[in-house]
Amino acid sequence: MAYGKKESEHTKFILERVKGLSTLVPGNPYHLRKKINQVGNVITDEVHDIVLKEVVENNLISEDGSSFLFTEFEIFFRR
Repeated sequence: MAYGKKESEHTKFILERVKGLSTLVPGNPYHLRKKINQVGNVITDEVHDIVLKEVVENNLISEDGSSFLFTEFEIFFRR
């Protein structure tokens, strides 16, 4: 018999890099990452999880209205 709290199952995602705007599909969730600074082995980055609404020129527009410049972020698709 086990005592204590049962370990929760962690959901693991495989991130697949998106290399072009033509492969982005509205309504799909994407993971955006922008490297800000690196000191030794410590990397500081800006991360956003969005659901894409549309692509306007080089801007990614999320369903909540946020806008992200395509050239500033690495874009990943969650599997």
